Amino acid sequence: MKIALTLTAISFVALSGVETLYGQDATYQVASGGIIAMSAIIAGTFLWLWRVRATPLALGMSFSWSGSALVLAWWWALAARGVSTSMSDHPALMGFVAIYTTGAVLHFTVIEGSLGWPRHSGAVIPLLAFAASGLATWLI
Repeated sequence: MKIALTLTAISFVALSGVETLYGQDATYQVASGGIIAMSAIIAGTFLWLWRVRATPLALGMSFSWSGSALVLAWWWALAARGVSTSMSDHPALMGFVAIYTTGAVLHFTVIEGSLGWPRHSGAVIPLLAFAASGLATWLI
């Protein structure tokens, strides 16, 4: 944990320095692009792990990181092109969010097995998360 917190602090200082030198927009574009590339690489690694070991957690991780990379890449492309709404209304975005959601459901399915919960109860957690988000959005 000490190494992770130190790395987080170093990253924060470095990103803050870049932001001071080049501005928030440029820093966001570069940092987001880096995160997208790392997400795609991690997704590929977990897909490979799933393929060689056939573990459900690795498949869930692959879907989660793929969804992350695709959703972030979508918003990164919007920001890079200066597009505000046309691409944000495109149905492909919901496909990317669906990949992300599939990863979450697969994760919770593995967690339910580890905790001894009833079968398929892990799928309820994402539904509750969406319901809570919808309620919060409606209240705000």
